[in-house]
Amino acid sequence: MTQSTAHASSSDAAMLQAILDVVSQDEIHSPGFDAGIARIQRLLGQDAGDVAGQVFTGKEEAWRQREKGWRLELISTYLGAELDEVVSRHC
Repeated sequence: MTQSTAHASSSDAAMLQAILDVVSQDEIHSPGFDAGIARIQRLLGQDAGDVAGQVFTGKEEAWRQREKGWRLELISTYLGAELDEVVSRHC
């Protein structure tokens, strides 16, 4: 494994752990949720929470009631929106 591959694997593992930490939270408005989202943002090079706010606002009740599969789908939507933001900022 090269140093570059090792770094990618480490980053992938960190992202996966952050995602799993967020999904395990029962409340969107909780310290654990906020900390997980902040870790995802750092890994993506983001420093603002406006994308997260746009994606998760209004989903609080559904987040509380739905299963983890639904939460993972919402996180996937969120990640896509964050990546779109990163790309548009650099293009």
